[in-house]
Amino acid sequence: MVFEVMVEALEREEKIKIQGFGFFKVREKRARTGRNPKTGERMEISARRVVTFKSSGALREILNRGSK
Repeated sequence: MVFEVMVEALEREEKIKIQGFGFFKVREKRARTGRNPKTGERMEISARRVVTFKSSGALREILNRGSK
């Protein structure tokens, strides 16, 4: 049920913030020319909306404690 609510909010392009964890938001990517890595053939990549996540400073600090 939590994920359903999150999907509905993202469909409305609302930013979802989870305190101490991070936030999710929808971002528009424009159309661009790409390349098929197997064949090298150029191809058009269509415009689309993607979900991005940015972690909070508190979460990054927890994750990086053991790496120093």
